[in-house]
Order: sequence, then C-alpha cells, then structure tokens
Amino acid sequence: LVEALQPPIQARIGPMAAHPSPSQAHGLPGDGTVRRMQVIIDVDDTVKSSGGVTLAGVPLGGVDTQYKRGTFYPGVFRFMLALSKNGLDGEMQPRRLAVLTARAQEFKFALQLKPTDKVCKGFSLTGTEDGFPDWGIGSVLYGSVREWVLQDLKGWRKYENFKLLRASFRGDSEPDYVFVGDTGELDKEAGMRMLTDRNAQGRVKAIFMHVVSFTPDPQVPSDLYINGKPLVYFRTYAGAALKAVQLGLMSPPEARMVIIQACKDLKRAAATPGVADPNMPSKWAELERDIKTAMQELPEEFGDLSLAELSPLPLNRAATSPKAAAAAF
Repeated sequence: LVEALQPPIQARIGPMAAHPSPSQAHGLPGDGTVRRMQVIIDVDDTVKSSGGVTLAGVPLGGVDTQYKRGTFYPGVFRFMLALSKNGLDGEMQPRRLAVLTARAQEFKFALQLKPTDKVCKGFSLTGTEDGFPDWGIGSVLYGSVREWVLQDLKGWRKYENFKLLRASFRGDSEPDYVFVGDTGELDKEAGMRMLTDRNAQGRVKAIFMHVVSFTPDPQVPSDLYINGKPLVYFRTYAGAALKAVQLGLMSPPEARMVIIQACKDLKRAAATPGVADPNMPSKWAELERDIKTAMQELPEEFGDLSLAELSPLPLNRAATSPKAAAAAF
C-alpha cells in the first residue's frame, strides 16, 4: 500500500564541492535578481526537540534525545529569519514561514500551532526585534492520522502539502523556496521530491537537514547535489548558517548574528537554576566545532569571533568530538 501511494524518486545525485558556487547553488535568474524567499519548515526536531519520546515503539514527533522535549534549538529563530530576509531590497518584507508538519489534522484541537503557541511566539518576537513585526508563522499544512499509522507515508504527505502550498501562489507571485527539516521523520524524502519535481521549475533552491538521532554523536552525512540543487546536513544552526552563506542564501552579517544568538541561547540554557543537563558539554562541543569551521573556511567574515567569549564552559579546546568534550568536562 505504501509503495503504491508513493511514486519512485528519479534524480541525478552527486557530491558537493567543498566550497560550492553561490550562483550555482542559488540558481539566480538570468538578470541576476533574487526572488523573495519562502522558507518552509518542519517543527518537531527542526525547531524544537521531540525528546525522542515513543508510544508503543512509535516516535511521538521525532527521535532527538540530545535536547529535552520541547526545547528550542539554539539560534533556530534567528536562522529562519535570516533565510527569509535573503535578497530583500529596500522596504520589502520577508515572507512569513510556511510549515509542513506530520501532526495529524484530526488532532488539531490538541496539536494546532496557534498564535499563543511558544513556537509561534518565538518567531514573532524575533521578527519584531529585527523590525519585522508581521513576520512569523504563516501557512500551516498538517498531516493526517493515516501517516501516524503508516509512518512511511510522512515524507510523501509533506511533499503533497508542498504542492498545495505552491498552488496558493499565482503566476509571477510564486517565490523561491528553501526547506528546513530533519533526518528523523522522512523530511529528506520530502525534500528530494521537492528537488525533483519538474513542475517546480527549479524554484526549490536548497534543502537543509538537521541531523538528529536516538543515539549520541550521530554521523553527519555528506552534502549532495540533487538535480543540481544542494541538500545539506547540519548539527547546529551555526553550522547551517555557514553553509547558507556558502550557498549564497544568507549574508555573512546575518550568519554572524545566527552564531552569536545560538551561543546566547545555549548560555541561557546552561545558566538555568536547578537544571542539570548531562548533554550540555556535547552541545557546546558541537557548536564550538561549527564556529571553528566558519572561522577557518571564511576567515574574513568570521575569523575575529572569540570562542573564549562565546562559550561559558571550560571545555577542552583540543577536543574534536562531543564525546571527547564530555569526557573532558
């Protein structure tokens, strides 16, 4: 049944160069202009952690166990705004985010993303602080109970909802798209279907996949080109910001703000009174690793960042992995 409902994905897949060309990755129109970006997001394990909670062996929203259930990932709100602002001219306003979620439509009474939801309030506050009070969550397209029963249909459902989102635009008003999801619940399949959709006419500029796992220190897959467009993986939003800059999807100043905000968010979590987090050393190790990569690969933009000022924890600077950092902490 699942195979019958999902047509096979046909794609040209190839490795990504160490430093991809921004114009190649972004797919600029012939006149060099940039369309106003529509950022599409997943929620669970992309914006906030599912905690890896399961019911009868079935994940309730995702697989991430590094962060506690409901915790927002450091820098996530700033990252989504920075992507949405890319290419804006003059008085242009960033598009509100579109959400593709596996949450069942039938359970909206309990799972609906309302303006009072912490997710919506987090994005709205970030936009307001940056001078865009109308920015935040826009369209939300839900899944159904069927995908909760047949888990393998989640990627297909999100892709079908992407087509509904595209249909809401008319003619020249259709924007370019970037999808930010995670590796926990078939977002990669949804992203690959977006990138290989001939009717999208190259409007999907990139797919960002947040790497999550039930187990600690998961391996981050190599970035790929799918039909000439990038599918990139990341563990922290600082790392995602670096890749966005390299792909021409974010300016270096905006990426710097994502990095600094990610550090502020994690500092705030580390300073929470009475809360002991055994995963805090691994979180800082991964964030530091991505910041060091940014400093090394783009020294003119990020070389002056100070890890000593950004990180509050006395981690072993020689540690190269979250496991090593945790052992040294």
